[in-house]
Amino acid sequence: ERPLGYIHMKRIERAQYLIATTNLPYIEIAEETGFENVPHFSKIFKKVTSLSPGEYKKRNHQRL
Repeated sequence: ERPLGYIHMKRIERAQYLIATTNLPYIEIAEETGFENVPHFSKIFKKVTSLSPGEYKKRNHQRL
């Protein structure tokens, strides 16, 4: 695995945790996990998880 891929995976793992456990807006989650903007964050999130941040949040809240 490439270093950048690993970094993205770890950042998205943290973002998944924040989406699941907080009500922070996506801009704050993106900034806290090292992404410069929401579109880039959303693109990498979807690449890693196959879900958009919004889809992930909907599915996660259904399980709670």
